[in-house]
Amino acid sequence: MLKIAPKVAALSLGLAAALSLACATTEKPKAKLAPSTPPAPAVAKAPAGSNGGSVSAGPSAPTLPIYFDFDSDQLTKESQQSLTQMAAFLAANPAALLTIEGHCDETGSSDYNLALGDRRARSAVEYLEALGVATGRLKSISFGEERPAVAGGDDAANQQNRRGQYDLRPITG
Repeated sequence: MLKIAPKVAALSLGLAAALSLACATTEKPKAKLAPSTPPAPAVAKAPAGSNGGSVSAGPSAPTLPIYFDFDSDQLTKESQQSLTQMAAFLAANPAALLTIEGHCDETGSSDYNLALGDRRARSAVEYLEALGVATGRLKSISFGEERPAVAGGDDAANQQNRRGQYDLRPITG
């Protein structure tokens, strides 16, 4: 067993006591804001399904996709409500960009579904523009049937795959 010299042990205990006393009694001064400095705005994470970034708090962005009927690019009432909520979010968050992704089920050819996905995404973008969202903040892209939300070719899966997906990003550079 290792023996520690009494002087070294006493010195170690004394040093430890001094450090703990200094840490316990030392209080760091708190920074004060000038009265005219407004507090920083609240920040919320971008919604699920987006690719990150942060946006200021306000109206929340819809996180669920907008859905379409079979072989249609017409917006349903539910989709219009979701897009109206997204327009309010974008109005409150001028540093946000939005891409609408158009998706389809696996019915039909790949070329047809790419064109249908494009029409779906564009109809959502046009609706947002009609609500006053600046064209430069909106993009559309079609993935056709290439990125299904749900695997399978049954009716339930097909209904969930006929959608427009939101992709929010902050404006950079």
